[in-house]
Amino acid sequence: MTRDLPTGKPGDPDWVQEALERAAPEFERVARAQHPRELIQMAGGALGIFRQVWAERLTSFGQAGTQAIATRLLSSQSIADEETADKTVEDLIYALWYSKAPNAVSTLLSCFNSLDVYGQSIACVALGLMGDPVASDVIWRYFQRVKPAGQGATGRDTDFIGALWGLIELSDPRATDALAEAVLPGMDFYELPGFAARVGDARVVGPLVVFGASDPEDRDDYTMALAGIAQRIGREATVQAVFSAFNADSSELKRHEAATQFTDMLFRYSPEDVVNYFEPFYKRS
Repeated sequence: MTRDLPTGKPGDPDWVQEALERAAPEFERVARAQHPRELIQMAGGALGIFRQVWAERLTSFGQAGTQAIATRLLSSQSIADEETADKTVEDLIYALWYSKAPNAVSTLLSCFNSLDVYGQSIACVALGLMGDPVASDVIWRYFQRVKPAGQGATGRDTDFIGALWGLIELSDPRATDALAEAVLPGMDFYELPGFAARVGDARVVGPLVVFGASDPEDRDDYTMALAGIAQRIGREATVQAVFSAFNADSSELKRHEAATQFTDMLFRYSPEDVVNYFEPFYKRS
């Protein structure tokens, strides 16, 4: 699939026309494919709408398409170039998720140990989105291997996020513990507020207060995440958790008053406010 981009501004009629003209050969190639292997060879270059069209055609072959995906995933570590390997795995896992095939989960699980650490992180997200709790233990074991500051950790700095995402999507009760384990070493990451809003407990209140105080640009994200946690754990537990996060140099009375005022502010937001604020983290298709 082409990686060339049109030269105009996105959204301009000329840009759209140029994009369609550049995409035409790829669309035609996808449409003409007579065997899944022809489409598998394109993996690693499918972008945006091209990837959806490509995945739709690949999965239209049914079990043959699913088997072709599995075969390439099983050999994905033989791809020499790391960027190409990563993009290939991303595309193939996307196609498997997109297929909604009855055996999509079992197929991806059968390939899991053949993927590299990054590929396994992407697989965790897909397995969560597929919604079958049979994948929970695999995702949990992966998280334990790559979590921040984990003993013998083998993942890159952000590989654990895929496992967190998967556990949360599966409503696995261990997701709350996993989030706490990830955050307590002082790890901040883009998805943290959305994850915390969904499954965070009192253990992550302190880090969120600290992150919000030190990052004015994203302070609203942390505040809304804290509001989501407060609604789950209750007012008294929230006051205590916020109290513990405040500067111990202040008197206990001042800290308690500030914690109470801060908690009162959090409870001005309704559960619906939190869900609406973090809508992308709550609504999945």
